[in-house]
Amino acid sequence: MKYYFVISIALLLLCFSSGSWAEEYYTWTDDDGNVHMSNNPSDVPTKKTIKKHAFDEAPPEQRKAERREQDYKNQMDSVKSDYERQREQARYEAEKREKAWNKERCESARRSEKLYRHNWINAKTDRSRMYWKRELDEIEATCKKADE
Repeated sequence: MKYYFVISIALLLLCFSSGSWAEEYYTWTDDDGNVHMSNNPSDVPTKKTIKKHAFDEAPPEQRKAERREQDYKNQMDSVKSDYERQREQARYEAEKREKAWNKERCESARRSEKLYRHNWINAKTDRSRMYWKRELDEIEATCKKADE
């Protein structure tokens, strides 16, 4: 139990003291192409080009990866918006075709309406009368759709 307490205190101290570690560090490449790092600028050879970094900033490779990821997201958003625009256009054209079709269907039904009414009025049985009534109701519904 005492062991866990000591370790937890040590971890807390380590966590709270990490801000003091956020110093600057320097990188340079030697003649053989090896990359070296140091937090002491006096360790850097004088003729070498050094890069100064802060510990809290992301390394250049990570920044490049983040830029690539952001570029990819931007491209995907562009493709997505193009796709959505095409879908919206297709939906609009489909609605337009449906309205035209409903209008033609309504005109055709209106031409038949007089005959349907005659058949409905002169029907001999309730079954045939119900059939012609359904047909007339369908004409009415079709024309209502076309007017919307």
